[in-house]
Amino acid sequence: MRRVVASLTIACSIVFTSPSAWSEPAVEVNLAKSKVTPTAVEAARARVTTAAKMSRLPANVEPTLQSLAGQFGYRQIGYVMGLTCSPYSKTSLVTNPQPCWLGDSKGTRTIVLYGDSHAGSWIPAMDEYARSIRARLAVFWFPGCPTPSVVASASGPFYSSRAADCNAWSARVIGAIGAVNPFAVVMASGYGVTHSFTAPDYQKWMNGWTLLGNQLRAKMPRVALYNLATTPYLRQSAPLCLSAQPNNIGNCGFTSLSSTGVGYGLNLGDNRLRDLAASRAAGAVFIDVVQLFCTANFCPAVIDGTIVYGDDHHITTAINLDLAPALGELLASAGLK
Repeated sequence: MRRVVASLTIACSIVFTSPSAWSEPAVEVNLAKSKVTPTAVEAARARVTTAAKMSRLPANVEPTLQSLAGQFGYRQIGYVMGLTCSPYSKTSLVTNPQPCWLGDSKGTRTIVLYGDSHAGSWIPAMDEYARSIRARLAVFWFPGCPTPSVVASASGPFYSSRAADCNAWSARVIGAIGAVNPFAVVMASGYGVTHSFTAPDYQKWMNGWTLLGNQLRAKMPRVALYNLATTPYLRQSAPLCLSAQPNNIGNCGFTSLSSTGVGYGLNLGDNRLRDLAASRAAGAVFIDVVQLFCTANFCPAVIDGTIVYGDDHHITTAINLDLAPALGELLASAGLK
């Protein structure tokens, strides 16, 4: 999809609340031929269906594989917009959390985007949506720092390479969020395919989400909470795979969507169950963004000429802008408008 960002049309949503594993709802209408203009979510899902059938890398993909190569490939990932407020790169923020201010600078309402690098990866689309509803966007994020209120450590299931800084920041960031007086907090977590929990650790994870929700509401009793589903993790770097296999790009996508039914295995179905349970624990509305990336059994690495991932799990700025209208529909239909 080319880089033209239309104004958001708040039409309908597909926000799932069933505890069953994720599956793509049946679509009876051929959206490409329908005389009825599809919603942004429907159009996004139709593009995913088409992309899942592609075998060759399209010409003129965005961003280019060259721009994703080497040490500066991160510049094409959505979180590049928030590097100035990342405690990972600006250590003074560890003990004094401050947001990146985006969205509508003249807005009288504030949305907070909060979490780890997966929250940061959604900055471009959240910026677009905040502008569309004339709200300011305050971004609080710490790459590699667990989103729920759990104790990070240098090893184990709640690993952080900056565990001490992560815990210090987490102890202060709730107060910083409260200080900007948001009407809504949108959360995201990247603990996905590579983070398999034991049953006790899974319970600690859920307890952390309950504690986070309670902490946020203690500061802001009327705040609305939303939790974005974890975006897919590929088995390898998308740019590297696409460069090596331009005529067989299906090998670069993700095919493990099944679920063990317990919520803490190593597949996307379990991730969804975990995210749904986490949302309930925090008292947050679950936003199932996975439908914008995957069919019922495959998550392509390229959608409509746009490379989805800048590495193996962080989404690009380009796909953010493509999906901004669809994300806006999902959030609006969930009540954030």
